[in-house]
This record gives sequence, structure tokens and C-alpha cells, in this order.
Amino acid sequence: VTENFGWQWGVIVLAFCHFLISLPLNLTIPRLEPKTVDQHSPKTPTGNRRRIRIDLLILIFAVMFALEGFMVASVNTILPFLLTELGASVGVALFAAAILGPSQVLARVLLVALGKIMTPMRVAALAMLSHPAGVVLVLLFGVDALVPFVILQGIAVGLDPFIRGTLPLLFFGPEQFGERQGYIMMFSKIVVAFSPLLLTVIVLRNPVAGILTTMTMGLSAFLLLMGLAALRSRRTKTS
Repeated sequence: VTENFGWQWGVIVLAFCHFLISLPLNLTIPRLEPKTVDQHSPKTPTGNRRRIRIDLLILIFAVMFALEGFMVASVNTILPFLLTELGASVGVALFAAAILGPSQVLARVLLVALGKIMTPMRVAALAMLSHPAGVVLVLLFGVDALVPFVILQGIAVGLDPFIRGTLPLLFFGPEQFGERQGYIMMFSKIVVAFSPLLLTVIVLRNPVAGILTTMTMGLSAFLLLMGLAALRSRRTKTS
């Protein structure tokens, strides 16, 4: 469609696919009826469930995932445009962007293959440092490093869902996991929503400044991760 009628019609067709296919499919999903609970049952909650306190640790997690989310989501959304602004031809940009998906799968396969070696902290470090490493390659070797840059970006994207689940579980445990995740991820979702627009504005002014910005986000998230590691080590020694 894009080749024959232009990108505008491609976007329109995609929108109609969402309305005509995705929306009806979602509407056909059966809704679960709420279960009635016997008020006299001994298993009924007392209503005195402990509320989650928003402490420094939760705030660190929220900021860390917001920074990491900006790095992942903004680059993913505008990747072909970013690559062309960095000097790649349209063909090279599309080829490199096509590698992103397989790179995500590769990261998850390695995660399973390496097993116990890949602890949640190590996986998080790899996810947060992969993109900055790719930026360094681009700064050193220019257009020739764009394919490795995309592969490293794909690794970061592939590991992102894993660390967002396992790191809070590692530090807080399973109790009230869903509620705590809501508090932690709320700030990240807001940042991620605006990240493509913000990165596009920066790239239009200076593409190198754009990737330096995302690299800074990744490195800042990694520094917060190291702070969490030190805090966890201190807690382990005192307990």
C-alpha cells in the first residue's frame, strides 16, 4: 500500500484494520462474572489489608523504569527515521529496522539458554547497557555501525519485559505484587507515551544529540540499578 499509494494511505489502512479486526475481536472476549463471596466464610478478607507505602525504593524503581522505558520506546517508535537522520540510506534503514525483531527473540533465547547465569540483576544491567554500547559504536564508526546498533537495541527491547517483572519481585516479593507494579509503572507509562515525540524533536535538530540523549537515559537507569544492588547487598548483610 505504501509503495503504490503513499505512507498516508498505509496509515489509514492500518487504522481501519484496528477498527474492523482488532476492535471486534476484543469485544468478543467473554467477560467474567464477579464471584460472590460468603461473608461468613473464614477465608473472607478482613478488609484490613496493609496498604503499600510509597517509599524511596519504589520511587527509585519508578524513575529507573521511566528512564529505561524512554530509551527503549522512543528509539523503537522512530527507528527507521532515526537511522536515515544518522546517515543511512532508506534501504539500509529498512534492512536494519527489520533486524530489530529477530534481535529481541535472540535475547530471549539466550536468556533461557544461559539459565542461572543470567540473574535478574545481570539481565537488567545488560538491558540498560546494550543501547548505550550501540550508541558508542555509532559515534566511533558512523553509518557502518548502524546494524550492530539496532541489534543491541533489539537486545534491550527483548529483555525489557523480563526485568520489569523480575526486579520488583526480587526486591519486594510476591505480596501485593500487582498493586505495587501499578505504582512503579505509572510514571514510566507517562514518560513512554511522550518519549517518541520528544526524541523526534531532538533528532530533527541534531540526530547525534538524539542518540546521546537516549544513551544518557540508559546509563542513568544503570546507575540507579547499581544503587539498588548496593542497597540489596547491605540488606542481605544486616539480615
